[in-house]
Amino acid sequence: MLGQLTNLLGKHFAIGYFLPAILLAFGFLELAHLFDKLTDLQINLISGGWVDNIYLALFIALFAVFLLALNFNIIRFLEGYHRFNPFRLLFLIPFAIGNERKEYLGMVKNYDAANRNYWAAVAADPESPAVLSARYTLGDQQIALAKRFPELEGQPHELVKAAENTDDAVKERILPTAFGNTIRAFEDYPAVVYGFDAIQGWVRIEAIMNSTLGNAIQDEKSRVDFWANLWGGSLFLVLAYAGLAFVEYWRFGFFLFPYLWFPFGMIVLSVIFAKAAQKAAYQWGVSIRAAIDLTLPNLAKTLGYTLPASAAKKKEFWQKVSKLFVLRNHAALQDLDPYVPGTAAPPPPPKAAKRSKKAAMPPPPAELDP
Repeated sequence: MLGQLTNLLGKHFAIGYFLPAILLAFGFLELAHLFDKLTDLQINLISGGWVDNIYLALFIALFAVFLLALNFNIIRFLEGYHRFNPFRLLFLIPFAIGNERKEYLGMVKNYDAANRNYWAAVAADPESPAVLSARYTLGDQQIALAKRFPELEGQPHELVKAAENTDDAVKERILPTAFGNTIRAFEDYPAVVYGFDAIQGWVRIEAIMNSTLGNAIQDEKSRVDFWANLWGGSLFLVLAYAGLAFVEYWRFGFFLFPYLWFPFGMIVLSVIFAKAAQKAAYQWGVSIRAAIDLTLPNLAKTLGYTLPASAAKKKEFWQKVSKLFVLRNHAALQDLDPYVPGTAAPPPPPKAAKRSKKAAMPPPPAELDP
């Protein structure tokens, strides 16, 4: 209990939740002031003595705990999950800025063009300096695509075709926000590289993770939470402004939009916060990938298994482990028996003996026998 209270009062809570709660609380008070909705209690909290300031601090602390409790839902909403998420309206934007599918199409086209240029340079003269330059350009395009979007299988020209036709894979994998695609890109890393389901296995990774690496991940996550809470809070303030304007219309029969700088300012700030959240999410992903790379061998040892030598066999092993995490049945556990130390691998099935062409031919008819 004391350990949980220490974590609640730590720097990660202060950065990720308490500071955004302070800023958003004053944003709500300013909004109430614009519409003359400040109550006597709120005025006393702002301009009162130290007792009222304690009440204000407690309110902000409770608001911060509320943000912490809703953290998963806030992050998933800002990523663009769920069928009726309003961020999915961004797919209707006719140009690339703001439309992640069109942004993805533009990036895979650049990747495809760089790939074609590289192989054209190789075909023209493999020893030419142009080959090295084209190779660097191709690498830059691959890195940019891997940073921004989740993995989709296929050659560059196949990815372009899928993006142009908005295939089911593109619809399923590309989220409506850059923030969501950046997070999904590093969430896919363990499965693509190792065959490991990090969603099901992350708790086990955390249990044996190096404390230094764990603290680094928490530091990056607190920055993501800070910007994500400000981003979501600024959007909520815009909705609250529109709601109060509608209430004024219902009361007086006409729309009253005092201080239009407030909603427009919140919209501009939300764009800035969204970009900052995306950059913080990328750095968070760097730490997550490092944790996966460094901790998976120890996880296999902790679970009581020996990793195979080849990369293909390792991926097959982690796919079986992930299957066990998901299915949670004994049959999936038995599939891991060959990886238990001291257990001999099952012998390969015997190969069928090859039959010679002569043996395969039918015997001659009886009437042709001498």
